[in-house]
Amino acid sequence: MPNATPARANVFADVERNGIGKDFSRVDSLSMDPAVFEKLFLNPQTAVKHDLAKTFAIPTPLALVGIGMALTPLSCCLMGWRGSNQQKLGAADIGAYLWFGGFSVIASAVMEFILGNTFSFVLFMGYGSWFLTYGATLQPFYNAAGAYAAGAFNAPPLANLTEATAQDWGDLSPQFHASFGFIVVFMAVFSLIMLICSIRVNVVLVLLLLSIFLGFVLIAASIFAESESLALIAESLTIGGGACLFAASLLNWYLLVAVLLLAVDFPILIGVYDLSTIVPGRSEIEAGRRNKED
Repeated sequence: MPNATPARANVFADVERNGIGKDFSRVDSLSMDPAVFEKLFLNPQTAVKHDLAKTFAIPTPLALVGIGMALTPLSCCLMGWRGSNQQKLGAADIGAYLWFGGFSVIASAVMEFILGNTFSFVLFMGYGSWFLTYGATLQPFYNAAGAYAAGAFNAPPLANLTEATAQDWGDLSPQFHASFGFIVVFMAVFSLIMLICSIRVNVVLVLLLLSIFLGFVLIAASIFAESESLALIAESLTIGGGACLFAASLLNWYLLVAVLLLAVDFPILIGVYDLSTIVPGRSEIEAGRRNKED
């Protein structure tokens, strides 16, 4: 494509080398090596009937920025760094959850959907929706915790409470914690599914999703412990969950750097350790089986 910029030509024309130094040949239209594709899109390369990946910007970095800017401060708050109140579960950063973690990640997911990248679409849409859900739960307007204010110990009459004070009292209600814990449990289930599927993408993404999965498990356990008035156990589990999410955020930032360095054709690249050649796809296994039979 004569009008392509050098960076895009380098990425999309397969003139880069893979990890063992093997050159990829150019086809008659601009194509992308599977390892490069999976690094840029966090999605195994699949056959599509369009060339939109050559027309639109790569949406993956936007999602990684959104996740990083929402997940990193949340993890720091959960660990109680700099005197942050763990019981508030990072409520001070609700704007980051809604706009970085919600809007930016979902916008990226929509672009992945348009480009035909199913795994990336589900991955980003799932976590983007989670951050919107979490942000809404922290917002008194939605009355998520306020609806449980009457169940808090020594709570005043509901008629005397504003939205904000009802939220505060609801946060102390065992019924609220017992109910909210379920969404965290099923986010752990979602993360486990994404973790299993990511085994065909790259090592960094696998470790990232493993850390998120463990973080959700520990936070869910912490919330249920809080509902049972096991404050010390809940605090320890919250710190552990925050530590797992902090590890995930560091891996997320690493992945963002790796993708952006490749996108701008930077002379030095960092590896994400592609797994698609190590873990073959079902179609590849069946094709090999047919070739042996022939």
